[in-house]
Amino acid sequence: MTEKHVGLINLDVVSRTVKGSGAKTMWPEFKFPVKIETAKGVTFAGLGMHDRGFRDSMLEAGRRLADGGASALIGGCGFMGLFQKDFAEEFGIPVMLSPLSLIPSMALQLGKGQRIGVITANSESVDREMLEMMGIDPSIPVYVKGLRDKPHFYEVVYELGRVVDTDILKREIVDCAKALVSEAPDVKLIVCECTMLAVYRDAIKEATGRAVYDWENMMDLLWAGL
Repeated sequence: MTEKHVGLINLDVVSRTVKGSGAKTMWPEFKFPVKIETAKGVTFAGLGMHDRGFRDSMLEAGRRLADGGASALIGGCGFMGLFQKDFAEEFGIPVMLSPLSLIPSMALQLGKGQRIGVITANSESVDREMLEMMGIDPSIPVYVKGLRDKPHFYEVVYELGRVVDTDILKREIVDCAKALVSEAPDVKLIVCECTMLAVYRDAIKEATGRAVYDWENMMDLLWAGL
């Protein structure tokens, strides 16, 4: 009998060296068994532009994981949420491709005049199409703040830089989070779209004084129900 595990679909990315004291890795350590498949040719930049041409490669990676006995499927990039409905229709197992999928339930915490903040790799990518794919209708008030203008984040994510300095990355992420709550003080809680942000959750909480939800929370929720 195959061990219960979660299947993770990863981007087709370069290998990287991580340095600095900000975080040991770019991803949190998994608390349960995970098997990873790469979606061939699927890039962050393309997902950010909502390239539907990645659909077949995404589904093929998901199919390899499902055929290998995965109990659920998760995405390794928040912009994979573009294919959430495709996966939900294709596979008969739980699927959560993006932390943005947490927003509908998080909205139940909002009081009058409050919003959900979203920290994302690119604010232009989290548009109405992406939100609708995540079941987020226009009645849910969100304020989106992106990291695209942060030099090291841009170098790592957009230019596929091979060296990640987590100290610099942490400063850029914290600056973005502070700017978000400064621009939108009515934000009650924050959801982090980018999977890289999970290891900086505590720093974001401390900088903003807000509750923060991310990719790791999404995985924990999915695993708890299996």
